[in-house]
Amino acid sequence: MALWLAVGFAYAAGRWRDHDQRMNYVRFSGEWFIYYALIAFGGGVLMGLTAFVFSSIGLQPQWLVTTWVLPCGAVGAVVVAAWLVEAKQSVIENMAPVLTLIFTPLFTLLLLAFLATMAWTGSGIAVGRRC
Repeated sequence: MALWLAVGFAYAAGRWRDHDQRMNYVRFSGEWFIYYALIAFGGGVLMGLTAFVFSSIGLQPQWLVTTWVLPCGAVGAVVVAAWLVEAKQSVIENMAPVLTLIFTPLFTLLLLAFLATMAWTGSGIAVGRRC
């Protein structure tokens, strides 16, 4: 709570006694939380797909995902969510196009990395079929 209040004081830029500035910070906090939650859910899907796809060719990416992708993604989502709140302040927009702009390049990079890894290791997708 103290950190949230300190950030609110900095956000108000010294005008913390002004009612409009305080309400603007409350609006910012609520919208930031919603954006962050949506980005975090999309990041969870991205990490799950990463683990599933790379384990299908015999690699175990859990160490990389948990030690690098998760912390860097969480910190990056804080910054991206704050930027989105400020950039979309006066625009009423549907969230689907915004999430598409965020996650399309990330999923494209995942699939390109998967194809490059599959070509580099020479292993195909292990599919167990039952008759």
